[in-house]
Amino acid sequence: MNCFNLDTFVGNTCSTVELVFSGTTNIVTQMFDDITSPILFFLSTSQIFFYIAYLCFLRNYSNNSLKLRIADSLVYITQSNGRHYNFKEGISVFMACLLHKHYMMEVYDMVLYHFCEASTKKFLPLKMQLTMDMINYGEKCLNEK
Repeated sequence: MNCFNLDTFVGNTCSTVELVFSGTTNIVTQMFDDITSPILFFLSTSQIFFYIAYLCFLRNYSNNSLKLRIADSLVYITQSNGRHYNFKEGISVFMACLLHKHYMMEVYDMVLYHFCEASTKKFLPLKMQLTMDMINYGEKCLNEK
């Protein structure tokens, strides 16, 4: 290493270092390889999980929201105070679009009807029931010629 001359630079001194190859592999590279394997595995499986979630929930949601948008543009349902229901936002609208005519909800309805002779729709809030009715109306409008 280049060190300053002690005669011209007083106060700091330099020591020489000799680098000796030990024959071991680079630890940083090993750690980087160890962390990329789980990340790549997670990313490859996350695409599969997204596709499964799309098939199970999101496809049903997008179909129902389209039917709800069509029905909402054609008719509106008035509340008791004279205003009409807003079917463009809210947790009730989201849950109704997500669950309406979902195959798991249909199985749950069959079991509930078999044991209690009731429907799931009976236990839902009014806005969710009306949203489901609007989805059915939108589907009816799509099927008409």
